[in-house]
Amino acid sequence: MKSIQRFSFFVLIFCAFYFTACNSGQNNQADNTTDTTETDTVASDEMMNEVVYQIPSPDELFALIKNSGCKFRDDLLNSDKSVYESKAAQELNLGIYAADLAYLAAFEKFQPALKYFAKVKSMSDQIGLSTAIGSEMYGRLEKNITNSDSLLDITNNSYYNVVQKLEESGNGKTLAMLMTGGWIESIYISVNIVDKFDVKNPTIQRIASQKITFGNLIKNLESYKDQPDIADQIAKFEKIKQLFDQIQKEVVDTPANTDTSKVIIGQKSKYIFTKDLFESFKKEIIDLRTQIIKMS
Repeated sequence: MKSIQRFSFFVLIFCAFYFTACNSGQNNQADNTTDTTETDTVASDEMMNEVVYQIPSPDELFALIKNSGCKFRDDLLNSDKSVYESKAAQELNLGIYAADLAYLAAFEKFQPALKYFAKVKSMSDQIGLSTAIGSEMYGRLEKNITNSDSLLDITNNSYYNVVQKLEESGNGKTLAMLMTGGWIESIYISVNIVDKFDVKNPTIQRIASQKITFGNLIKNLESYKDQPDIADQIAKFEKIKQLFDQIQKEVVDTPANTDTSKVIIGQKSKYIFTKDLFESFKKEIIDLRTQIIKMS
């Protein structure tokens, strides 16, 4: 694998949300949070394709959110008892369970994490990845379940094995579906963490900034748009795309000679995001996530 594969898709998502969002209570002051630092970049097509083909990387993810100030909500998790029969349902919901597992592990919910690891393993088996996550990994996890470092190591190895297996088999379509399910779940968790709308809240700003990641997500899916399952997912994203299109970005304190057509790492900016738009966006995310977890 190329080195960029160490920087996973879910790290991009959770960096955008939990690392900033979970500390928003400390930083949500009217006089200093109008601006946020924009760190999302629009990479070259080649690099973008490498980035968006990723699944969770617990080592980087845990380092960012393990000690965050978020309040854990177990009601945001998909039920570990849900059963999925169709290939599309299995692929999308495996992505959802992978995001849930990362969420549990970040908050050191060890026993639930064990159950969700088992769920991820069983669903991986269902889609032909039985050799990617072996039974011995579950045994190791069970013996070291209260050791966060062991949990990190075992789950991290499992995820990279899944990536490698899918890459070796040339199954980019499954990776695209996994990514889609995981993206939806991470957004779903994030919009539900917000208990009160305030456009200056860094959490709200980070949610708005996901229009960049969303664009990459759609481009990735479109690589397989000739396949019915993928075409169906692209169609379901249309309303979300329309809402993202309404979110405008305003660059703050830009020098007169700055090329505003380019994204500059570290450039301060803010997103114009209204309460009504946020509520509409939240509803669409909840509806889409509900459709996916209720698939047969």
